[in-house]
Amino acid sequence: MQLKLAVLLHNNILSDFQFGFGTDLSTINAANVVGNYLIVFAFVDLSKAFDSVDHELVLNKFRKVGFGPKAVKWFRHYFVD
Repeated sequence: MQLKLAVLLHNNILSDFQFGFGTDLSTINAANVVGNYLIVFAFVDLSKAFDSVDHELVLNKFRKVGFGPKAVKWFRHYFVD
């Protein structure tokens, strides 16, 4: 088994995402990679949601619930940029 693994590693046949056969790699590493992709997908989905909302309406809601001028200004820049 070790000889086959050495040949696969030497010839760069195993993917970087092959956690089952690599040295010091485990299911924890695989779970971290999946978690990172899920975070990226959630961020992309949230950014699209903000694009479909009236930004001034959101900023007014922020003011009503007690956000300060600096926070509202920060969100205004976030929405625009």
